[in-house]
Amino acid sequence: MARPVENEYGNTLNSLFNLRGSEDILGTERIEKALSELGNPQNDYKTIHIAGTNGKGSVAVMVSSVLQRAGFRVGLYTSPHLVDFRERIRVNGKKIGKKETVEIFQKVKKHESGMTFFEFATAMAFLYFKEKGVDYAVIEVGLGGRLDATNVIVPEVSVITNISNDHEELLGDTIERIAYEKACIIKKGVPVVTGAKGSALEVIKDYAKKKKSRTFVADKVPHRIDETDEYQIIDYGGKKITLPLLGNFQLENASVALKTLEVLNIEEVTDEAIIGGMWNAKWPARMQVVARNPMIILDGAHNLAGAKALADSVKDISGKRKIVALVGIKKGKDYRKILKEFERISDFMIFSESSFKPHDCRMLLAAIKGHGIAVKDIKKALGFAKYMAEKNGTILVAGSLYFVGDVMHVIWPNKSSF
Repeated sequence: MARPVENEYGNTLNSLFNLRGSEDILGTERIEKALSELGNPQNDYKTIHIAGTNGKGSVAVMVSSVLQRAGFRVGLYTSPHLVDFRERIRVNGKKIGKKETVEIFQKVKKHESGMTFFEFATAMAFLYFKEKGVDYAVIEVGLGGRLDATNVIVPEVSVITNISNDHEELLGDTIERIAYEKACIIKKGVPVVTGAKGSALEVIKDYAKKKKSRTFVADKVPHRIDETDEYQIIDYGGKKITLPLLGNFQLENASVALKTLEVLNIEEVTDEAIIGGMWNAKWPARMQVVARNPMIILDGAHNLAGAKALADSVKDISGKRKIVALVGIKKGKDYRKILKEFERISDFMIFSESSFKPHDCRMLLAAIKGHGIAVKDIKKALGFAKYMAEKNGTILVAGSLYFVGDVMHVIWPNKSSF
């Protein structure tokens, strides 16, 4: 028989996931009202605000891990989750408890006024961080920046990782427009760190200038010294850092995170804190090797830029191994361009469907020219991938964090979260 807290937690999640609010009307008015009635908890601690097309979560984890190593109590708010909602809200690396989730939900619900799921979850995180007495909270933007629910904070530093095409229907169909939407997290006089390049960088600089905010470009990318299928050793300004996150793209993310820490200029963030914190920066389903013989790599890459970076890195780490791609993509994505990146490195492709807004796997199969098969059931699809890869091959699981989360649940059926 389920314990009372399990029942309460389950009922809370059902209520939370069924929130719709005015999803067609983006903006911060609803969450601002709720937070005001809650006493504006987001103002009770220092924050770091992170936007960008790719790498937001990785940068957030690196920065929060270093701050924790430096002795601070650190909140971390990210999205989406892989298996369990509680992964989104953490303090010093520990997920919010089930009982705490129920209690925080009830407190926010008293001030609910048509909020969407993400707005409600953001309010929960801000209130939870206040109650846990955090010194810093690292906050990842959900979508875009200008109209995102998280854009109610005045951070110590704003961070924009990079800019590429994604969510064009909401953010705009040009790099410049997307850059503007993300640049709108910049607050007056607050420095901004960015890994953006080209015209996107110019948009960010122009917006920062209007806000009288100084722009710091993370253009010092660490040099890789060595790499295994568990970590890579990098050199950054003479500091030898072991990073348990694989892929060339993580070098750029590390550059943004380390520049952010430099701009924060916190006395307690010593070289030891940086080295120790970066080593502890674990982030599941980002170029994560979870098995060998065959090697299984999980990554939630879900847009063109992410797929290209992932494909290049998988090719590097796999060498001459046979590569089988197991792919599921969420509806609304430009799946044809994404699939081209996975197809160019794959010997065989298997398409399946997640439990959340999946593209029809048969439609994905029809979009490729090479060899592949559509298997709707994820467990059967993973089994077939292992058969095709054999012991010496590589299985790449990608296309959506929701899809990767479902695959993780198949691999570890008794694990409630990651």
